[in-house]
Amino acid sequence: DDCQNLVKEAFADAELACFNLSSANSINFGRILPQIVYYVYAYAQLAGAGEEVLVSVPSGNFGDALGCEYARRMGLPVAKLIMPTNENDEFPIFLETGKYQKVSPSRACISNAMNVGHPSNLARFFELYGGTVDRSGRVHRYPDLEEMRRRIFSVSVTDEQTRRTIKSVYERYHVILEQHGAVGWAGLEAYLQKTGDSRLAICLETAHPAKFPDEIKDLLGIEPEPPESMKDLARRDGSAINISKDFASFKKYLQSHLKIRK
Repeated sequence: DDCQNLVKEAFADAELACFNLSSANSINFGRILPQIVYYVYAYAQLAGAGEEVLVSVPSGNFGDALGCEYARRMGLPVAKLIMPTNENDEFPIFLETGKYQKVSPSRACISNAMNVGHPSNLARFFELYGGTVDRSGRVHRYPDLEEMRRRIFSVSVTDEQTRRTIKSVYERYHVILEQHGAVGWAGLEAYLQKTGDSRLAICLETAHPAKFPDEIKDLLGIEPEPPESMKDLARRDGSAINISKDFASFKKYLQSHLKIRK
């Protein structure tokens, strides 16, 4: 959340406009476009023409799920979009109660890419359903909650549930899920148990388990074999710079290290 807030402030700062800043995450809609495509690809591999499906997407900043929402609106027959979160549960609580309250500060969970207390793409979801919410989490106009509930299901998955899911999926199917995919699977199971829905389901796994070798080894006693792309990254030199979450410091760093784009 702190990083996203810095980026959003930088985008809105007139003095930084000369740098033509962009974002690698789903603040940038260019990230959403290819995410639309792989839902269509998955559907083509698994479903019959016109067959309705359920899609479960582990959700943090909601970019992946937004891609599915757009795919549905473009014609993909998604009967239900399942959006499980980790313990940052602002969205499932909103769907249940109709009241939105961001989680601040965000809660640290083992599915760390989903540790978001106020998702950037929530504003896009709200707009698609007729509502508006600002960057601070203030709702200016509530979306059509009845329609949202008809289309979307969300549930919060604890770290303990996540760990249990990793173990049970490996024991039952010999498939290694990492933390984020396990949240997606646990959310799908919660929906199926609640509704008894028997339609074909697609569940996203959003990272390779080899990214989290310590967690997987602790739970399953095995070390996932990394793909060649990860081995290549491991051979490269890495660098990191510590920057304060204070925007003035971040802005000063950008101004001193970036070149003006003409």
